[in-house]
Amino acid sequence: MCINEYMPEENRPIPFENIVYIWDGLTNVSCMTLTKKGGGHAIAVYAPNSPKGVSGCKKLSKANRIDFFAPADYSEGKKLEVRMKLTMDVIIAKIVFAKGKFSFQHEF
Repeated sequence: MCINEYMPEENRPIPFENIVYIWDGLTNVSCMTLTKKGGGHAIAVYAPNSPKGVSGCKKLSKANRIDFFAPADYSEGKKLEVRMKLTMDVIIAKIVFAKGKFSFQHEF
């Protein structure tokens, strides 16, 4: 398989709904949009104390192009970590639910 070569969804090792795309600039909008359209998650980060960054993130949020945004502070306990953990909780819950549903269907 070559880079950018099409791969059918059923052959993809990681489904879009299990992808979290963290981005920090407008050059990432197309990748982030593709991830969201495929059922994945997008988190935007901006330079702390940047009114322009916050404004841009608010616009993307209103356009439903991102799930969350936060200052680009990767420290423990900060807003980005909290939002990332929330996103991971959603992904994990969906995986556990699907696994349980699959197991239940095969009990009969």
